[in-house]
Amino acid sequence: MKTAFICDSTLQIKKNFCRNYPLTVIPAEVRLGDNIYDDGVTITEEDFYLALNHRFKTCNISTVNRSCCRNFGEFKRRRL
Repeated sequence: MKTAFICDSTLQIKKNFCRNYPLTVIPAEVRLGDNIYDDGVTITEEDFYLALNHRFKTCNISTVNRSCCRNFGEFKRRRL
């Protein structure tokens, strides 16, 4: 039986930490208006905060959802 250490990107773990330890980070789903992004993959941290700041100013609140079970399932199929 294989063991894998995985977490989602809401932990804000630095990439160099993942290089030194057997840890995989699954991107959290970020919803900005009608758009859906994968944290750190299809939206950068800088772009996220710029968009979030703009949405607070316009009272258009965005959400960050925990990683979908689908993302963890995809990881499991690819790695384990």
